Amino acid sequence: MEEVQGRSGSEKSYRAIAEYLRQAIENDHYRCGDRLPSEKELSALFNVSRSSVREALTALEYVGLIEVRGGSGYYVAGNKTVALDEFIKQCHAKVILCAEAGWGIKTLKSLLLRGMDGVALPFEEMDSSGWSRQIRAVWQAAHDAAVLAPILAEVSIADPALVERMQLIAAAKIDGVVIAGVRSLDDVLAVRQTLDTEGSQMQVFALCNDAARESVETIIRVSDGVILDAEAWEHAQTTLPEVISRCCLSGKQVYLAIRLEETAQYGSSPGSDAISRAVLLGCDGVYVRTGGAAQKYPVDALNMLRDAASTAQEKLISRSELRGGRMLASPVANALCASAAQAAAAMKAVAFVVPTETGLTPRLLAKYHQGPPILAVTQNPQVARRLRLVWGVQPLLSRRTMRQESVMQLSVDTCLQAGYLHDGDSVVGVIGNMDVQDSRHSIQLITVGDVILKGQGVGEGIVSGRVTLIRSSLDLTKNVTNKILVVSGTDAEHVPLLQEAAGVIVEEGGFSSHAAISCLSLGKPAIIGASEATQLLLEDEQITMDIMRGLIFRGWVNLG
Repeated sequence: MEEVQGRSGSEKSYRAIAEYLRQAIENDHYRCGDRLPSEKELSALFNVSRSSVREALTALEYVGLIEVRGGSGYYVAGNKTVALDEFIKQCHAKVILCAEAGWGIKTLKSLLLRGMDGVALPFEEMDSSGWSRQIRAVWQAAHDAAVLAPILAEVSIADPALVERMQLIAAAKIDGVVIAGVRSLDDVLAVRQTLDTEGSQMQVFALCNDAARESVETIIRVSDGVILDAEAWEHAQTTLPEVISRCCLSGKQVYLAIRLEETAQYGSSPGSDAISRAVLLGCDGVYVRTGGAAQKYPVDALNMLRDAASTAQEKLISRSELRGGRMLASPVANALCASAAQAAAAMKAVAFVVPTETGLTPRLLAKYHQGPPILAVTQNPQVARRLRLVWGVQPLLSRRTMRQESVMQLSVDTCLQAGYLHDGDSVVGVIGNMDVQDSRHSIQLITVGDVILKGQGVGEGIVSGRVTLIRSSLDLTKNVTNKILVVSGTDAEHVPLLQEAAGVIVEEGGFSSHAAISCLSLGKPAIIGASEATQLLLEDEQITMDIMRGLIFRGWVNLG
């Protein structure tokens, strides 16, 4: 990393420091996860007081460009850049692993990098100090891996020290709690009451066996999700598909709880059937306890589970159809998400882009289990961590919106910067007013790319090719076969070129112009009235023409 140079003169203020650091971050001088110079170093660099430096850093933290790590310093916030194939692998059914006391930072980091979506810490198996150490280990592993790692605590409803444990859990400010042994509504409400007393808004998941079958509907209503013991529900009167369908209607998360004793290293794959079943039934994922070889080799066990999830995912998407019935209980939410899913199928979108403040809209959209992954963009790290546990959702952190800035454009730019989208991708943007403040329900059909010019389309279709500029009579001898002809205006001497070109862009407008009439008679796709096209476009430049909309994109754009 290059050495940062200071400034002098009247710009020695917190605004100058903030602007300098902002530009350094946006120009990739500092990347996601990089540590910024300390307050002392910045103070000496700009020859200002540390209070001015602190004010500048606070401003950058407010807009979400940097984050503070206690005892370590200031770091660039954002999202780890990934390749598209890695992104697709991350968006299968979610895997939550119950961490063992012997798993250190190195093991946890390896698991996070290989697709572990959440960590559950069984409180009863550790004392308070050991539990706190394990939380710090997960946080450190998440920082080292530069990923969002939601932490859940597992407690038993039968624990006589439940209230004291819940107070410690609330103070730790983790993401959620799993209540084992839930039998009735009162069990969940007792935990809720303790959390409310402590002022905690963490998520509550009910781990239910067959004893909860008579109360499962009310348990779903008061919890954020349920975890179903696959073996216990096998012979229950209320079947698994029925419970999962109820969770779907309520927009709640649902997982299958399994126990994994062996790994693929030993030539067997127990757990593969369980996660395949979870995917095909419509669960968000699996909640995995390990033992035996799987506990000793957790990375191998995780790889086996992810491979099984990928195989089941392909089957689910290949047979998925948009159903006419209601998927969600709310008619408005159902209409919004069904319309978005229909639009994605029609335009062959590569992803949904969903700005969110609470996580509600992407969580509801995930219930449709469509092929395109859901890129949920939020400013809240806690919301981002929680969304990591929702089927098909890839959460991304963004900065705050500036004055008059489009929240959807900021979300698309965030996805581009992180490498989850590329120029030419078709995406469906979804905004729900129950989720984004001061907004309306909307669905936007977006083509990611740089629109260079606009005009009027003559004909139809999509044309991509290299530009050939015709600026004078000397250019009439150019070879334009299968290229896009760009000219200010046409007359009879241009007709042979029009016949050979793949597409035509003309600065002169009007459907009565020579260019428009010639292209119509020749059946050549064209865009007319594209002002200054011969100045803005370059010779042999790759462009894409959307004839119907009259748009010209820079580069190759996949418009279907």
